[in-house]
Amino acid sequence: RYNNRLVQKMINMLMLDGKKSVAERVVYDAFDILKKSAGTNDVLTVYHKAIENIRPHVELKARRVGGATYQIPIEVRHDRGLSLAIRWLRVASRSRKGAPMSKRLADELMSAFKGEGAAVKKVARDGAVGAKSLADVVARLESKPKAVWVMVPSGDATERTIVELAALLEPGDTIIDGGNSNYK
Repeated sequence: RYNNRLVQKMINMLMLDGKKSVAERVVYDAFDILKKSAGTNDVLTVYHKAIENIRPHVELKARRVGGATYQIPIEVRHDRGLSLAIRWLRVASRSRKGAPMSKRLADELMSAFKGEGAAVKKVARDGAVGAKSLADVVARLESKPKAVWVMVPSGDATERTIVELAALLEPGDTIIDGGNSNYK
């Protein structure tokens, strides 16, 4: 109906026991409710903004370096971030009680669109830190000296990231190039 891959991904993630038509009806009814509550006919823009507000950009992973354990910020691949966002949206919608699933999904989408709601709070609670840039990531690191583990594809992307990080970090901070030619 909307001819959008992200909408289809949402339908497939909501589907239980292979009942795709039921999942489609839930999503499309939620979009109809969203049209009324958002006051716009462009429900896809609201949906994409809600997913983007939930999608984590950076997650912290524990890495052992020289006997010490560091929380290393690692960039989340875009497709993994979308999957996590839709999964968290599904869980948050199902945990709401007292209304049909389409109404719960519409309410959670509207909350995520506004930057509130259970799915948005889960991002912060689980340590998947949303960051707009490397400067934001470096600002969130609390330890002194700071240690940044870079896991990006090898080549030009790594060089650009290291140069940008070097400008943001202080003398004595550490940049660890953890990528290799096989990392994608």
